[in-house]
Amino acid sequence: MTATADQRAEPPGRHSLARPLLLYNGGCRFCRWLARVVVRLDGREELAFLSIWDDEARPIVGAIPEDDRLAGWHFVLPDGTRLSGGPGTVRLLEELSWTRWLGISCRMLGLTRSLGRIDAFIAQKKGRLGRRVPDGEAPHRFP
Repeated sequence: MTATADQRAEPPGRHSLARPLLLYNGGCRFCRWLARVVVRLDGREELAFLSIWDDEARPIVGAIPEDDRLAGWHFVLPDGTRLSGGPGTVRLLEELSWTRWLGISCRMLGLTRSLGRIDAFIAQKKGRLGRRVPDGEAPHRFP
């Protein structure tokens, strides 16, 4: 995955989100599994979830460079800022009540870059990893 931070998925005002959005590849078994794990951690339903293949995701996906769309997941903030890689991982952890402490700790300890490398490694192996996780539905919670 290309580690990106503070990129606009949509210009503000053109498309606003009610809550942060986890945008993932619903055609990838490993990505669906990981999204289902995050759904379980999100007991307060603080996040939205969409597959990049979902019709509702088109306005957001259209603003993401084609090379980056399938490289990994994207975390889109209500103002349209898109985070991926290490910055996206840290922000995702900070948004969930169960993992907020972990996200804050990672940011304070300067682990964002390391998490980006781990994310990139996982993105390269997601096909193999997908064979090792249970298959299931792609989560959808939007808006």
